[in-house]
Formats: sequence, structure tokens, C-alpha cells
Amino acid sequence: MKNLGGDTRNINQIREILDSLKENDVYDYSIADFIDDKKAIENIFKLTSGSKREDVLLRLTVIDSMYSTQMNRRYYALDELAEKIVCSHSTSELFLTFLKRYDTTLFNVDKGKDSFNLWGEKYGIGKNGDEKGVAVSLISKYAYFETGLKFPIYDSIACEMYPRIWKYCGWKDKTPKLWVLNEKQQLEGEPTIIAFTKAIDELIRRLGGGITYDHLDRLLWFTGKIYRGNLSLVVSRKDYEWCIKNWPEKDKEGNFDVTKNNLSKASFYRSNSRLKAMFDLAKILKTNK
Repeated sequence: MKNLGGDTRNINQIREILDSLKENDVYDYSIADFIDDKKAIENIFKLTSGSKREDVLLRLTVIDSMYSTQMNRRYYALDELAEKIVCSHSTSELFLTFLKRYDTTLFNVDKGKDSFNLWGEKYGIGKNGDEKGVAVSLISKYAYFETGLKFPIYDSIACEMYPRIWKYCGWKDKTPKLWVLNEKQQLEGEPTIIAFTKAIDELIRRLGGGITYDHLDRLLWFTGKIYRGNLSLVVSRKDYEWCIKNWPEKDKEGNFDVTKNNLSKASFYRSNSRLKAMFDLAKILKTNK
């Protein structure tokens, strides 16, 4: 690989965490709710069909609920998205082909006045009939489970943590863009998912070592949740209640502040090296923001 520079020590720290996330017992640190949610969605995908609208609607509803993408707040959005997924034949094969080509026209459907692109379409309306936006986050999560965890998840946590990880690795070139701001570009087939996927692929290429989308998603998600101080899905209920009693320092949003509370007092921090590494990384990133 071409020498891209960067901070070798910090890059190796990230790689070590990613290597630990490849282990089979990656979720074995008392975060039962998170494990059960993910397994439940995987089981639903195994028991349902991506070619039946009612099945796709069920899949989307469960993902939307468990991942809090809040599409259910838009009127008619989940129904419309389910129909578009079926009409565009958005199968595992199609999503995987997109990852090779970065080509969203694969998801175009030509139906005259009713033509659409899955990624560029707007879904749902508001209470007063105002048109809502695209659904990149929910579609990416659907693709993640449809492909057997082989598609990158686009969400606010990944977008927040990506540039922080990039900066921490010490690369001097500009951080890749993660989204397209121009709404017109979204509708003309150049949606955020292309920019985001290219950025994720570039980070994986630089880190190397057989990292998958799933490995990187876990790093960004867990570190991001800790960074934000939102620990309800990171630790067990018992440990969360311990945090309430023993970690009094909160940030301005009222969440646990990883930079101010004594991490060493927590048994879950001391007993699990993988979780400790992500708490330590989140603390460094937040301290140096």
C-alpha cells in the first residue's frame, strides 16, 4: 500500500479495536438488549421475503422502531418505501452490485410519470401535507440486513464520528465528504449514499487488515454512543443504573460525560478490554474535539 502518512500509533490503536471486533463474542459484554434487537431483525429477514410488499413493510417497521430512524413520524412513508423497494427489485444482489459500481441508477424504475429512484425519492408527508425528504438512513439499514451485514449503514452517529476518526489517524489530506448537500443532486441520481460509501471504502482501505463494513459500523456506533454519553444500549440495565448513581457529571444535553466521570470505578470498564478500549477512544476524541 502507498504510504499515506498519518499517526502510526493512533492508527494502530484503531486497528487493534477493529481486530477485537472481529471476534465471535464481540457482543458478549452484557448489552443484551442490543444483541436481541439485532438478532430479531436478522431472524425477521430470514422468515420474510423481499419481493412481498407486506413483508418488506414489516422489515422496515421493525428496523425503524429498533434503530429510531423515525420514518413512522412521516405519514405514509413506510408504506411508500416498502412499495418502492419491491418495485425496484432491491435485492441483496442489487445492493452488492451498487457497492462495486457506485451507481444509483441501478435503482431507477421507469414508469412514465411515476418513474423514481429508490435513493432519490421523497417519502411521506407531514401533518399539513408538506412533502418530506429522502430515506437514505433507513434504506441503508435495510440493505445492511438484506445483504447479511455487508452494506455500510448511513446514520448521524457514523457521520459524526467519521471525521473525528479520520483526524485522529493523522491523515493530512481533506476528510472525504459524507453527504451531498444539494437536494437537486439527490433527485438526479447523485445521492448521499454514493459519497458516504466512497468515504467508508476509503477509510477501510487506509486502515486495511480485512476490515468489513460491519466491523467499522460497530466501531463508529459504539464509540459514537459513548462519545455522546448515551449508554442505554452500550451497557446492561444494571450497569446503566450504576452509572446513574456513580457518574454525576453530565454534558449540556444531560448525558453522561465520558471526559469528566471516573471510568475506572465502573466494573464493566475494568472487566472488558474491548469495551474499555472504546471508552478510552471516545474520551480521547471528545477531549480533543
